[in-house]
Amino acid sequence: MDIAATGAATTGCAWAARLLHVWISGRIQVALARVAQQGFSDRVRTLPPGSRLSERGVGREEVILEVGSYRQDDGRHG
Repeated sequence: MDIAATGAATTGCAWAARLLHVWISGRIQVALARVAQQGFSDRVRTLPPGSRLSERGVGREEVILEVGSYRQDDGRHG
């Protein structure tokens, strides 16, 4: 009986540790994404109109952002 109880307790502890690890990893990913987004917003806010900002993260495609207002005359962003 002691062996079964020890095995069940060990399994429960291993399961709880795995669950804690997954939860902490998820929280870290959310925090890193929040920091990256805040940095991106700060950089865009300081650019003058007509500027272009390209950003590529690890494992993501390149994002090109044009800063400025929409012009009606030629239909391009600038």
